[in-house]
Amino acid sequence: AELLTDNGVILPEPLKQKAESWLKEAKTVVWFGHSTQALAIIAITDEIKPTSLQAIRQMEKIGLTVYMLTGDNAGTAQAIARKANIGHYRSGVLPHDKAIFIEQLQQKGARVAMVGDGINDSAALAQADLSIAMGKGSDIAMETAMVTILSSDLLKIPETIRLSRLTVKTIRQNLFWAFIYNLVSIPIAAGILYPVCGFLLNPMIGGAAMAFSSVSVVSNSLRLKRKKISLIPRGNEVRIEEVEPINKKVMKKRFTIDGMMCGHCRAHVEKALNSIDGVKAIVTLDPPEATIEFTDKEFSLNELQQVIQNKAGDYKLHDLE
Repeated sequence: AELLTDNGVILPEPLKQKAESWLKEAKTVVWFGHSTQALAIIAITDEIKPTSLQAIRQMEKIGLTVYMLTGDNAGTAQAIARKANIGHYRSGVLPHDKAIFIEQLQQKGARVAMVGDGINDSAALAQADLSIAMGKGSDIAMETAMVTILSSDLLKIPETIRLSRLTVKTIRQNLFWAFIYNLVSIPIAAGILYPVCGFLLNPMIGGAAMAFSSVSVVSNSLRLKRKKISLIPRGNEVRIEEVEPINKKVMKKRFTIDGMMCGHCRAHVEKALNSIDGVKAIVTLDPPEATIEFTDKEFSLNELQQVIQNKAGDYKLHDLE
């Protein structure tokens, strides 16, 4: 409405009244018109994903403060924030305003993670300390972000953060094991005990100790592969538990792809394949191949080709013998 009035377009009173009533119902109003008068309006209502409420609760339980920044009007933003149980939100925010808001939080000493999926989010993603893009969003958002959630499921965000914390914990454990062997073994190998008890470290024992140090570090790191992080609420307490991976039947196939010329082509094809439910695809440019895992059912070559043509372009998929 502001864009139209700023350019001298007349807003008929019946349309204005209807728009106001829709705005009170937390709907976003889109105006249509020509150079002199508005002709029609359409109301759009945002739909909250089923997993969003749970994801927001989990993020708050692991110590994060959640903000919602939106370009929608105040009524729509307030309604969505209330439904999603978000205590902090800002409405009518332009793309550069999102980046400014993140910078203000950073100046207060906060470390900020930005989650976005659109072109309008790219500046804010670049400003944030941690940038997370949705796999079904725009290409520029995914290229700007440090992390891409392929499934676009917000529940993956707290899981990613918990996995990152566990990884840092493992790194610190590995540093301990790496240094403790050297701190203990090197002085003994240098003969610090020889004046006391005449003990000298056999080189074979020293070599075995150093090898065992590497084995300890590698084995400790490999433990991450067997962990699936689950946040289990128990009353007011939240614990991080390690559970065994669920055994699912996963089918994997490889395909060659014709027509990819650059990284953008590769990203388009990978995004199109990952938009299929039950499909996890990794596409490489050199060689031009796609490795696809099917968790629910195996899609045929023709079905995959149809998705690529509809969502990515004229790229040809072939079975890799």
